Amino acid sequence: MISRPTYRVTVHEALEHVAGYTITNDLTDRASVFRRDMPPIGTDWLRSKNAPGFTPLGPWIVPAGSIADPSESAPAARPAAASTGADCCATATRWTAPSPGSAEAGRPGTSPAVRPPRLHFPSP
Repeated sequence: MISRPTYRVTVHEALEHVAGYTITNDLTDRASVFRRDMPPIGTDWLRSKNAPGFTPLGPWIVPAGSIADPSESAPAARPAAASTGADCCATATRWTAPSPGSAEAGRPGTSPAVRPPRLHFPSP
């Protein structure tokens, strides 16, 4: 979960922008990934990953300060693959600008997804 406006941060700066951690279930409607009606488009990840109720989050957020070193968290609590939260945040902010309260998930080198804010994090 993002704590403040974030854009093009480095791996070293990334964790300064993290408010906390939660879990997600990355759902995909495999039947709609390949567009038979539009062969030139090939795959349509936007349509197949964004149906109502997809990518549920939570139900809890662990504050960033409660985790001393997120890169050494239990495997079930790590971001996708074996990447670190800092890698994911830095990768996602290369081309997106998550707002406070946004949830960011993904793997470095792929396409991290940024969900719009659903929670309000007051400024310190």
